[in-house]
Amino acid sequence: MDNFDKGRGFLYDHSFFSIIVCARPNLMKFDLDSKKPKYNELAFILSGFLPGLGQFYNGEWKKGAVLFVANSIMEPILLPENWWDILRGRVPFSYGLVARVIVFASFRVWAVYDADRSARRINEEALSNASGKAS
Repeated sequence: MDNFDKGRGFLYDHSFFSIIVCARPNLMKFDLDSKKPKYNELAFILSGFLPGLGQFYNGEWKKGAVLFVANSIMEPILLPENWWDILRGRVPFSYGLVARVIVFASFRVWAVYDADRSARRINEEALSNASGKAS
């Protein structure tokens, strides 16, 4: 607990980022050595960028690998057209295109939601374990 300065809400970490500003310092109350807190916002953004990255950040390696491979297979099959051409309207409109975009977007939204939910669950479990050890 000596790495955490309660008064200022800073976590001093000697990894890639030297100081992480914590908007919610109560997440940092559990034992930092056993399991580091997961920022659900970062998991959300990483998974939105590429499905599977948020799960890798959360430490869910198998799920992240499955989502990454599924995304790598689904995107060229469902959307062989360039995203930029679809957004600019250069690809002719069809209901098949709309259905493919909906299926692929649903997969991406689910991956983002899962990364966020998993990070929250990991933090809740760590907090409950820490409060159980303190009692």
